[in-house]
Amino acid sequence: MKGKSFITKLESIGSLTQIIWAILGGLLLVYVLLTFSDSLLPNNSKVLNWGKVDLKSQLP
Repeated sequence: MKGKSFITKLESIGSLTQIIWAILGGLLLVYVLLTFSDSLLPNNSKVLNWGKVDLKSQLP
């Protein structure tokens, strides 16, 4: 019984790490898309820069 519960714990930890890696991968993908859209689409970079400036002005 102890061995079986140990395997079940390992499986749940494995699924948790998969979720974490999926989130990290998604964030990295978004970051890369935003970075490359700056160089690919000049019109889009103005929108992104305006968003960055707007965020900075919101900070105290």
